[in-house]
Amino acid sequence: MTSIPLLTAQEWLDQVESGDSGEALPNLFDGFLPPLTKGRAMLLGGPPGGGKTALALQIWRHVIECGKNAIFVTLEMTPSDLFERYARQFDNEEQCKQWIRDNEAQVTESYISAPEIELIMKEGHDLVIIDHLHELQYEDRMGLEREVKRLLAMAPAHNVALLALAQLRRPDPQFPKEPSMHDFKESGVFEQKGAVLLSIYREDEHSDYAQVWTVKNRFGAKHPPLDVKLDKTQVVFHRV
Repeated sequence: MTSIPLLTAQEWLDQVESGDSGEALPNLFDGFLPPLTKGRAMLLGGPPGGGKTALALQIWRHVIECGKNAIFVTLEMTPSDLFERYARQFDNEEQCKQWIRDNEAQVTESYISAPEIELIMKEGHDLVIIDHLHELQYEDRMGLEREVKRLLAMAPAHNVALLALAQLRRPDPQFPKEPSMHDFKESGVFEQKGAVLLSIYREDEHSDYAQVWTVKNRFGAKHPPLDVKLDKTQVVFHRV
């Protein structure tokens, strides 16, 4: 007979009071964006070429340099392509290689499956970044939604912070508008299961200036839009 997964009163309180329960990770834009938090899933949305991967790599580096364990799951690029992108944050490629060695930084092979990502999330990392959810292997839209729902559920199940990148349609330049929950509805269950939804927004896709909007924050107030500028040399964002 299958046992019912109920917590005793003491087990419940022990989870609440445990040191890493709901732990907020180091925040790259502290006070301006909600923190990545263990046990919760954050989604970062934006159109193709909007800067999602650049911001995710920047966050990844910050969390690691603050002493936390973070894994970068690359579904869109090969590890070599990802290195080429990431190395631009450094003075030269050898400096980037040394950083990778010193921090024992880990990325995945490209195009791994959802079950393989689940295994990674069970290993006790502080943060797992998935770049991008829409590149998961699936047979149809329903299959993608099932895989996404299961992966987002892994965050609370294994007390890991999850940052997942979601590709949104390009805004119509004739009708610019603020990012909203509706933008994520094109991506199935994303807007339902994410604890926090962020969206990178640029009125002009060729502009260096952008805003990062908090369009949903289930556990706190929505922050005002964060104004940032893209450094095209290092491919990182700086607060304006």
